[in-house]
Amino acid sequence: PYFTTKPAGTGLGLLIVRRIVREHGGELSIESPHGKGLTVTIRLPYIDKRVRMLEAGESRPH
Repeated sequence: PYFTTKPAGTGLGLLIVRRIVREHGGELSIESPHGKGLTVTIRLPYIDKRVRMLEAGESRPH
């Protein structure tokens, strides 16, 4: 963390992305073979469109 190549960067980009992905039940993995670049893989759970999302403050039906 806290590494950036940009003059105004904070180096927090991937940490923020990882937090958001985890909050949505997903996974983030990073592969960086020496001299071959960087691969970032994001896996998010599939949500069936037939599932109704709860509105903020709404409780689940029992």
